Amino acid sequence: MTSQCPKFQEMDYVLVLAVCFLALLPGWSCGLGSMSSISVAYGEDGPVFCALSLSSDGSHMVTCFGTDASILYGAPPNIPFLGLTAGDGFVCGLLLDSRQPYCWGSNSYVKSGVPQPMIEGAKYSELSAGDNHLCALRAAANEIHGPNAAMSLIDCWGYNMTATHVIDEAVSTISSGSVFNCGLFAQNKTVFCWGDETVSGVVGLAPRDVRFQSIGAGGYHVCGVLENARVLCWGRSLEMQQVEPASAIGYGDVNIVPIDAMVSVVGGRFHACGIRSLDRQVACWGFALRNSTSSPKGQKMYACWGNSGPMALPMAVPPGIC
Repeated sequence: MTSQCPKFQEMDYVLVLAVCFLALLPGWSCGLGSMSSISVAYGEDGPVFCALSLSSDGSHMVTCFGTDASILYGAPPNIPFLGLTAGDGFVCGLLLDSRQPYCWGSNSYVKSGVPQPMIEGAKYSELSAGDNHLCALRAAANEIHGPNAAMSLIDCWGYNMTATHVIDEAVSTISSGSVFNCGLFAQNKTVFCWGDETVSGVVGLAPRDVRFQSIGAGGYHVCGVLENARVLCWGRSLEMQQVEPASAIGYGDVNIVPIDAMVSVVGGRFHACGIRSLDRQVACWGFALRNSTSSPKGQKMYACWGNSGPMALPMAVPPGIC
């Protein structure tokens, strides 16, 4: 489940902040807090970029830099992880040895350490963080979530989320938005969602009997790549009267998607980006701020990335495998 990133000691940190090239793995999702080898936490104490660096012994150690001291100094220096995910003021990693989550930061709802309650001996295959919660897809007995598995278990912790969800079918992947979560069924590739319906409308608007290659949850919306490689999004877009017109360059409707075929999509707070199949160029749509980092031009991309915006309206797009 881990991806291969260049070793940090062999590249400039500024380049890592902009883009980390990752191998394409089918069936993975990208999102606000999906698990990857790199992640971005956001919040009132500022953004923090964390990544797993491959050490000489083959283990994956976490390195963080940014402005939130609770994440910077709370990052475990000698614990290997399989992947990372991040939310509002916290980062969580999937421990290499125990296959359980381990979190650090200053979020009041996602406590530092292994989330509690934790079922003894439980192992997980994937993590996904929202603003104030964390969900984890429990690994099957043989650690494979294939289409023939009888069911899946998803454990969640945090604000209004602490519960174990028993899904009657095999689940291949999960992706969390700000206050909700979505997953893909392994067999029929349809989507299901749960969580707070009042803010985003994502749960009730989730398309029925529509097959996806992958999904990516944003702040209050979800986008997915359909079987024909076109993009479908649903959920809430930012109302333009909520922001100063002078600061915005988009109209905020993330549901108006490009007609291009896409390899993958990733969600931001009120926007989404994808990699076009034809030329591997990046296309973004939805709400954007004038001081947002522009997508690269003339570069073939194999990863998703982003940056955090103003503290009052975080626009982070944690990097993820696409």
